[in-house]
Amino acid sequence: MASAPQTFELFLAGWNEWDAAKRCALFEAAVVPDVEFTDPLHQLHGREAFLDMVADFQRTRPGAVTLRTSAIDLHHDCARYHWAIMIDGAKLIDGFDVVRLDAEG
Repeated sequence: MASAPQTFELFLAGWNEWDAAKRCALFEAAVVPDVEFTDPLHQLHGREAFLDMVADFQRTRPGAVTLRTSAIDLHHDCARYHWAIMIDGAKLIDGFDVVRLDAEG
């Protein structure tokens, strides 16, 4: 695992990587194997389920780019940041993530 700031960069790079093998390598460096991911559409457990969800997102939204739109707020083992998903320069959606970090970041 990487340090916390680097972990977020790797995580966002994973969302923006369209090559499956490269995307997998980025997420292997950014998320633990037993990652828990919840959003309004998904409740996932495990890196493989997470990778499948990202691949499906990319398949259904060609050209989507995920950008971090705020600083990363760190407090003990938790972090929060805002993001936006853009397609052809237009904002598709924006939101925020709250994550729990392990000892390695």
